[in-house]
Amino acid sequence: MAPSPVVERSCPICGSRTCEHVMELPDHQGTEVFGLSRCVACDGLFLNPAPPAEAMARYYETFAGPTMHNPGHPVFDWLRGVAIRRELSPLLKRLADAAVIADVGAGDGQVVSFLHQQGRACLACETFPEVEWRLKEIPYCQIDLNGPLTTMLPAEGAILRHVLEHVHEPARVLAWLRRSGVRYLFVVVPNASSPFARLFGQYWAHWDPPRHLTFFTPESLRLVAERNGYREVAMCDHGIDEFVTSLYRARMIRWMRQDHGPSARSPWWNVLLHPKSLPAAISSALWAPLASTALCRLFELSGDAAFEG
Repeated sequence: MAPSPVVERSCPICGSRTCEHVMELPDHQGTEVFGLSRCVACDGLFLNPAPPAEAMARYYETFAGPTMHNPGHPVFDWLRGVAIRRELSPLLKRLADAAVIADVGAGDGQVVSFLHQQGRACLACETFPEVEWRLKEIPYCQIDLNGPLTTMLPAEGAILRHVLEHVHEPARVLAWLRRSGVRYLFVVVPNASSPFARLFGQYWAHWDPPRHLTFFTPESLRLVAERNGYREVAMCDHGIDEFVTSLYRARMIRWMRQDHGPSARSPWWNVLLHPKSLPAAISSALWAPLASTALCRLFELSGDAAFEG
């Protein structure tokens, strides 16, 4: 696969163009290498340069693509269900039963399935056409977060679970949700200040370039939310799998550089070690109580007049 064109990026957190190079990050689903930059103004981390939005589809047409919206191993799905119930508790306590909750980046639908089972009014939002949405009992809206955001979201609460790291302009997405009148945002992103990010270096699973474009710390996530009219009201960090998925990333990087391409047959260990496999589920279960590798934050719309209109 020939490299895609890349474009220089301003800091997606604060907009500054003053940044410093941190390290090179190889794509474990291809042979390209991307630069990781740190913003001098706000300390935000992001890919720079990165493929433009119109070139991103090809990076999901890999072994990893189906795992985005297909069910995982039953143990993985059960453990994730436990995490979802715990994570969403602060959001659900603040919303009336009839309030619509939009799952922006619904993936395989596990979050909206949970909400639907709880009797909550919910809306699933994803990039693929409605015909591919398998949960027909749950309303669906096709939305491209890297495209024009002109349709207002009819929801009081919005869930962005492992979404903001995938978009080119997370601040623009938050501004769109504010314009839509979304009062509460529940956000989950990998924690780039996790000690595991330093331990594994370029092999840390949650770099995942170029599918992951922006890498949040507690401070940078709070900053981008505040700049777009939301204040932090609750947090519940937790661990997610690091060891199996980072091993998977390291193996894939070596394999992709041995004259293999994205169209080659998947190796046997791809099934064993992929992020929704049984070993990944077990690893996540072991480490979830011990490490804060995922940032879980609830934000509320600010009443500051500067954000009105």
